[in-house]
Amino acid sequence: TPEASVLFNVAGRQGEKSRQLFVDHGFPTVQPVVHRVIPHDPLTALTSFVKWEEMSGERCIFYRDEAATEIIDAAEAEDRREKGQSLYHDLFVMNAQLG
Repeated sequence: TPEASVLFNVAGRQGEKSRQLFVDHGFPTVQPVVHRVIPHDPLTALTSFVKWEEMSGERCIFYRDEAATEIIDAAEAEDRREKGQSLYHDLFVMNAQLG
């Protein structure tokens, strides 16, 4: 509908790509409502992100540190997860509005 809005929670390895998805599909207003760096759940494997990076040539964003100053790719993130090392990623809540 012309008055539609969407509130989208992106547990975020690709927050900017998610924002761009809305823009590319005609949402003129897309704003992050929340953006935080959170610890990655050590029980959640990242192999699908590793495969996506290999196939697409693009990069997911993970961090070695809670301050998000050390960006790493999915392969290194999965290696850290398997070793029980700290690992972080973005959490976005996006508000996308049509009208």
